[in-house]
Amino acid sequence: KYTNTNVPSNEYPENWPDISRSYREHKKWTCEECGRSSAKDKAKLHCHHMGPKYDNNWSSLRALCETCHMKQPGHAHMKKNVRKSISDRNRY
Repeated sequence: KYTNTNVPSNEYPENWPDISRSYREHKKWTCEECGRSSAKDKAKLHCHHMGPKYDNNWSSLRALCETCHMKQPGHAHMKKNVRKSISDRNRY
């Protein structure tokens, strides 16, 4: 469908949720950067692409906790979302 020259920058494959979950399970729900476990709250562990989003080879993915994921180049927009998520959780 896409090549390196015509792929939309933010388009994930239809089976991305399956790829992501399988990879994070393989990493035992542990952040590859800081070692934090997300086994009790799996949504806190993200699957990060080190290259384009259409490259879903495991060698191009990393399991990262929210904090480590937002520190990756080009992910500063995540800081606002994580702060809001923490604020929302603290209200209850």
